[in-house]
Parts: sequence; structure tokens; C-alpha cells
Amino acid sequence: MMSSIRIAAKSIDDLNLIYKKIKKDFQANDSIKLNQETLEYELFLKRFELDGSLKAICNKVIDTDDLMDDGSVFDGFSQSKLVSMMAADKVAMPWRPLKAVWADLSEVKRNACFQYFCDELELTTESPTV
Repeated sequence: MMSSIRIAAKSIDDLNLIYKKIKKDFQANDSIKLNQETLEYELFLKRFELDGSLKAICNKVIDTDDLMDDGSVFDGFSQSKLVSMMAADKVAMPWRPLKAVWADLSEVKRNACFQYFCDELELTTESPTV
């Protein structure tokens, strides 16, 4: 699933201010362009996506959680909860595959993992910090 958005503003400075607030989660597809019809500057962005191996790890977490008889590890899920769980020495069984690679992930990939869990599990929770 590729998600993209268009941001628009009357000035380049306003557009850059908006982009600065969301650039952790999005990457510019192209340069800023002036829309001749609306006379607004616009920029098309795409959400950072997980690569195949990291997506497989996240899917393993979801699948293992589904198989567990206890409550879901996604109960009360938030980005801060995910970060604190990954910082702990021991994690619940479903989190073990992600814990093994977490230290090597960039902040962008960590945010993408969080967003992937929210999207796949249709969770409404706090958005990644900007």
C-alpha cells in the first residue's frame, strides 16, 4: 500500500513549514511546483514504506500475537509504548523478532514500523512524533 499526499500553500515559506513538520514520515516525490490554476505552491509526498524483510518481521509479530492465548500485545498500543518495550531487556514473545533488529533501525524505519502496525491492525492511536 503506497500512501501519498499533496500539500499546498500560498507561499514557499508556508509550504516548507508544513513539510518540515511531517518530513519524518514523508519523502518528496518531486520539487515544489506552482499550480497555475490555483496559484498555490504544491508538493507531492509519499509515505516512507518498509522494505520487504522488515515488513516480514512486522508480519511475524502480528501473526505470533494472533496465536497467543493471552491478551494482545497491541492492547493500549502507542508509539511511546513500542519504544519503551524495545528498550527493555526482555520483551513478550511476539516482539522478539523486531527486538532483534530494533537497535539497527533508523528513526524513519522505526516510525514506519509503528505506522505499519497501526495500518495493518486498523489501530487508532497517537501518531508518530514530528
